Amino acid sequence: MYSVLESSDALELLRDDLISLATKEIYSEGRSRSAIQKEIRAKENAIEVLAARYENKDLDRNRIRQCLYSIGDNHAFLRANRDPCERMIEYLTRYFHPTQAKNPKHNLAIRSGKHGARLSHDHSKQYTYVLQSLTLWREILHGADCLLGRPDAVLSKGHRHVPSVVFGRDGLAIRKYSISAARYRTGSQPSSIGAQDILHDAFHPPQSTREDRKLGRL
Repeated sequence: MYSVLESSDALELLRDDLISLATKEIYSEGRSRSAIQKEIRAKENAIEVLAARYENKDLDRNRIRQCLYSIGDNHAFLRANRDPCERMIEYLTRYFHPTQAKNPKHNLAIRSGKHGARLSHDHSKQYTYVLQSLTLWREILHGADCLLGRPDAVLSKGHRHVPSVVFGRDGLAIRKYSISAARYRTGSQPSSIGAQDILHDAFHPPQSTREDRKLGRL
């Protein structure tokens, strides 16, 4: 979508104040039919206004509508797939202490062979493991469109090599650089290593001269 707008000199569309209204997801849960219909009409009107405003010789109105609908589809995907991870992270950090259980009901410790567990973790280690797993999937799902589209783009250009997420036998080799989402390692200490780094290196494999770090094991 971005490349379409860029090639047509229409990137200002993405900075227009109406873009939020034109691409917003309309929720139906707990709302009246009239309220839903009102939002649908407002959204469709915003789409038509933008289509007319940014139409040019290289970009017709129908193509602009397709771009806007594509952004809206991505919003819907993120709400259905990424946002549940966000909510689970919120519940975990709100109701559970990172290093010690406040009471037996809030103890996350697991023991191998009990209730189907295949390994043993104390409360702190299991808390970190759950937080890392949820954070990883949140970031993967947030960038799923890039993750899925990149191999197709590479193959369509005739390249035989598709970048791999995994580098090395001992773990995920990822470059050290700062990212915004919270990162944790054992002991609930912040770390600069996270899922976004993994996604970045999936598309930009590190060279041998670059400084690599290993994703620490629990």
